[in-house]
Amino acid sequence: GREAGEARVADELVGRAAKGKLPLVVGDSTLYDSAIGAQTLRPNPPSLLLVGPSGAGKTTLVRRMAFHHLAAKKDGEAAPPRIYSTSKDRIIAGMTYLGMWQERCIKLARELTDDGDYLHIGSLSGILEAQHDGATIADFFEPGLADGTLRMIVECTLEELERARRARPGFIQHFTIVRVDEPSAVETITLSLAYARRKQIDIHPSAMKRLVRHLTSLERGVAFPGKALRFVDWMALESKGEAKKLYPRDASEAYSRYSGVPLTLLSDDVAAGAGDLAKLLKAHGIGQDA
Repeated sequence: GREAGEARVADELVGRAAKGKLPLVVGDSTLYDSAIGAQTLRPNPPSLLLVGPSGAGKTTLVRRMAFHHLAAKKDGEAAPPRIYSTSKDRIIAGMTYLGMWQERCIKLARELTDDGDYLHIGSLSGILEAQHDGATIADFFEPGLADGTLRMIVECTLEELERARRARPGFIQHFTIVRVDEPSAVETITLSLAYARRKQIDIHPSAMKRLVRHLTSLERGVAFPGKALRFVDWMALESKGEAKKLYPRDASEAYSRYSGVPLTLLSDDVAAGAGDLAKLLKAHGIGQDA
């Protein structure tokens, strides 16, 4: 039936939240409250394009939406929208013969038509990528988007959005764009401390401030809060339930193990002389002593 068909290619996030199988979200979100929350439960909600850097929290907003819809269900609202989450790779997985993945897209779009449920896809570029026959996954979802019978939530970076606007401007016009910006350092520290408490990691605020400084300097390819929360996840695995409060020096030592960057280059508590820096450079540059 319908549920079985979608289960093969998508995870239903509201149902996973009800079963305790969806990662919890931490803190409040003014962006969700102002730009997403209310309108996804109203009649004829829009399709959403979440635009922001990797790590800024686009997928977390989708999980937050699932918990919000679950709460509406508990409060007695009639059948709040479900959220089916999939990806390009899951849609085309195992589709080896001509026409198979296209038929899967048609069936998925048909099953979601007019139900008010959402189809979540984590990469805009993936569904706009031409397959072997030149068609794209987006081609099969666009008619439903155009007539309002299909609702989607799609994620992308600003660079992906700019490319898509040049290549498929008509497809982008079917979405309400929601900008998901990186939080400030203060917001990141507050959120990371709350997340660390949930993970039973006791980090002093000054230690978290130092960690944010390390992450800002050395991991520029991923945005906050994602890279900070990922480090806390690593800390939780490393601590193995040991109760210990982390101060700035401890945090720098931990980040040195996490990143491989020598402590002498990280910590304000450990002096690094010219000899130390020369030794580090020599270790990574072959035949370049001078």
